[in-house]
Amino acid sequence: MDIDNFKSIVDNYGHLLGTRLLKEIGETITSNLSEQDILIKYGGDEYIIILPGRSKTQAVKHSENILRAIRESTYLKSEAEPARVTASIRIAAYPEDAEAKKELLILADNALFTIKSSTKNSVGTA
Repeated sequence: MDIDNFKSIVDNYGHLLGTRLLKEIGETITSNLSEQDILIKYGGDEYIIILPGRSKTQAVKHSENILRAIRESTYLKSEAEPARVTASIRIAAYPEDAEAKKELLILADNALFTIKSSTKNSVGTA
């Protein structure tokens, strides 16, 4: 998962508030996960969400709920201009798409790059 247009957030609010925004988004994601799910901060404005025990179809539905929660949330509420953001989520499933962790990451990352250069603000599969 990648936050859409994050560079403009940092340009607008600065790095410190950009970091706070990422923390708040992480809290939104966490509040939409179950106990067995795993959230990992990965890179600048990217997250990896591991949804064990779910089919690819279930992962898509769950990710759509996470995306909806992010879209509907207001961040940096204490600031004069609070922020609204969207995200792009791409799903790669084990062992359906790949059997190695690195392969899964590459598949999801490549799919994410494709959507980031076009529509953004969506959930899809690798």
